[in-house]
Amino acid sequence: MGNVMGPALGPTLGGVLTQYFGWESIFYVNIPIGFITLILATKYLTFLKKRPRTLPRFDFRGYLWFVCFVSMLLFTLTTTSARYGFLSWQFISGLILTLIFLRAFIRSGRRPEPLLDLSVFNIAAFNRAYIIVAIRSLALFGGMFFLPFLLQGLLGYSEVQSALLILPNALVMMITRPLAGKLADKGRIRYISMAGIMILASSFVMFAFIDIGTAVWFIIGSMVIRGLGISLLISPVSTALLNSVQPSQTSTATSLTSLMQQLGGSIGIAISSSLHTYIYDFYIIKGETEKVAEHFALQDGFLFTAALILITLIPARKLPQIASKKVKGKEIIG
Repeated sequence: MGNVMGPALGPTLGGVLTQYFGWESIFYVNIPIGFITLILATKYLTFLKKRPRTLPRFDFRGYLWFVCFVSMLLFTLTTTSARYGFLSWQFISGLILTLIFLRAFIRSGRRPEPLLDLSVFNIAAFNRAYIIVAIRSLALFGGMFFLPFLLQGLLGYSEVQSALLILPNALVMMITRPLAGKLADKGRIRYISMAGIMILASSFVMFAFIDIGTAVWFIIGSMVIRGLGISLLISPVSTALLNSVQPSQTSTATSLTSLMQQLGGSIGIAISSSLHTYIYDFYIIKGETEKVAEHFALQDGFLFTAALILITLIPARKLPQIASKKVKGKEIIG
């Protein structure tokens, strides 16, 4: 719930901070939050000292390849693509280096005590859920990229007004996320996930039809539907992903999921940014006004996001219908 509520409330709080304290405040606010976190950790995580300590060998080589892979991937997607374009030799070279580092990291994972237990990718159920997580992260962060351009750019709302319009998305998630988790624990994972995919995709279709003069209730309704779709999609998929691995692989599965959420978000923003610029320039060249070009760029971007999310229906059709529980290494359906 915390992983979802942070990104959901972030844009709302960010809008308030930006309007009243300047854009720099969204970075400074992390300093007191960090200190509070350290104090709470010091006070409430002392029980960890009582646990027996294990000192496995640290996979420094795997860690080094992993850092090189992630750093080169993010640099290539966010800096090289924006400065030189996706067809430039600089971008292609960066992509090749990224693949080389990834291959080196995968090879290092075959050694004893690897940084991450990559054997989880031998599990078909894990791969299905992981593909959904990857595409979902790519689409959600990419779709979120368009919202400021829509609310503040095209529609002319202020930072606070935009923040308040996004707030219903977070409130709905706060209410429905725990309910979706309970439904996932009781079963029907596949149906809930597929429903979440279709609801989430429909919200982006609704965003595509928002234009100057659109009623506020329609914008709020789109946000509410988006929050419901995210809740129904995240909890069941997370349940299916963690249930697909053995207890000893849980930490790896959790780490890989967090990693994909971040990488998928970066990739989604990079693609959305390039797509928005390309469509906008296309309509400007055709002689359209800046507002018309911006509207079409946002509309096509939201429709692309909706289509991307609908792709996850393919792996979602093979998710387990009923949650499984593992007891002493055995899988029990119930």
